Amino acid sequence: MIKNCIDPKQKDVTVRTFDLEALAAGADEDVLNMYTSTVELLDALCTGDNHASRVMITGGMYRFADFNTILQCICNERLPYKLRTLYSRLMNHLYFKQLFINGETNLKTVFTIEDLAS
Repeated sequence: MIKNCIDPKQKDVTVRTFDLEALAAGADEDVLNMYTSTVELLDALCTGDNHASRVMITGGMYRFADFNTILQCICNERLPYKLRTLYSRLMNHLYFKQLFINGETNLKTVFTIEDLAS
């Protein structure tokens, strides 16, 4: 399900809920394309270890999706592969990539000389 998160102070805004599986089955191709573009945008915002974007997407008032919601979309076989792949990339940028980023890289260089006589 897609659920738009709206600021509660904006009382004149309505919330629309969409069924992703119905959209993927062809219910409304334009809405599915818009939603896919939105997930692409969110993934692009998180590229480069952008902490502010991560906080906006996963928590706070404008939360788009949490870990379990993204995991459900990745595992849902009724969704198109493109959308599932985008959710996988988004999850990687939101939850895993920052765990493997190390500000300092230690390199050790080892030279071996097998034949000094020649």
